[in-house]
This record gives sequence, C-alpha cells and structure tokens, in this order.
Amino acid sequence: MELSNLKINFLGDSITEGFSAETKEASYVGRFKSQYPDAIIRNYGVGGSCVSNTCIWGSEDMRTRAKRMEPDADLIVVFGGTNDFHCTTPLGTPQERTEGTFYGAYNLLMDDLLERYPHTKIVLCTCLPRYDETWPARNEVVHLAPLQTYVDIIKHIGQMRDLPVIDLFTLECFREPVPGAISPLTQDGLHPGDEGHGILFDCIH
Repeated sequence: MELSNLKINFLGDSITEGFSAETKEASYVGRFKSQYPDAIIRNYGVGGSCVSNTCIWGSEDMRTRAKRMEPDADLIVVFGGTNDFHCTTPLGTPQERTEGTFYGAYNLLMDDLLERYPHTKIVLCTCLPRYDETWPARNEVVHLAPLQTYVDIIKHIGQMRDLPVIDLFTLECFREPVPGAISPLTQDGLHPGDEGHGILFDCIH
C-alpha cells in the first residue's frame, strides 16, 4: 500500500507513544513521518493504555480515545494488548461485547472503528514478545493467561472481521533464549529502544 499523501492514525500504548526511543523521530511512528513527509501521521499512543477498561494505572482505554481520533483517516493501525496482559484483563468470549474483557473490549473497539471509518483500511498488530510473557505472576500480579492467548484473540478477531493482522509476536529477535532475560532491543524487556523501533517500522511498513 502506497502511504504517500495518506492520513494515518496510529492507536496504541506506550510503544506507539514512543516511550524508550531516544527521540520522537526514532520511534516507529516517527519513522513513518520521516519516510513519508507528504503523509499526515497522527500518533494516538498513550502510555499504560489498555484495550479494555481494566488499566491499573488510570490510563484512558483505547476505545474511549479512538472516539476522538480525526475522522478522515485513510489508514488506521491498532497496536495494543500488552497492558491488558499485565493488568490481568479477563479474556471473555468471541462474541462478547463488554468493556471489561479483552474479547469484549476489542470487539467494541472494532465495532466503533468499522462504523465510523467504513472506507478506511484498518490493520491490527499483535503484542510484541516480552520477558514475562509466560510467567504465571509478576510482582504479586497473577496473570490470567500467557501473552500468547491475548495474541491469539487479536488474530481471531482479525480473522472474524476480515482485517489484516501483523503478527509482531513472531519477532524472535525480541525474545531471549533464556526465559525472563531482557532483550538488548528493549530497555526493560518490553519497550523497544531505537533499534527495536526500527524493526517495528520495517515490520509494520
């Protein structure tokens, strides 16, 4: 898809916001701006944001924020879910529509986007690997399921909605051989540094 002269909305969490990149320009969204100076690139990434309304840090959920996005986008990229994993968001069921489960909140978000942007290409991104993706608990927070389960839900919703899904969870370069080890492509086992953002740009691009 040729991106020049397009209006693109990026909806996500701290990774989309550019947290841990040295500069805004080094983030994956910033690289889109540099690569496509004729495009209008809008960053709707907010740190700590969940797809659901279960955020333990008080960040506004993605569905609520999506309602304030500019309405003239030609392309929307949705990249979220890792905070739902961390915040132990209940999984829900495939047909569910409720703000408090991952299936339910993601379905509601897709309902809203498809109604508001009927002619816009919408692309879903799965979560990146993270150092604690298979841990049953971290810092006394008991995970309801491995991160893979949340990834599978995103892929399933993309399949049900006939929407393209970029499976970032398959990027083994972000996953160390020793479980729990911190990938050098990240600052903390989750947030990519500049090199990691470059890889993200290449994959999403």
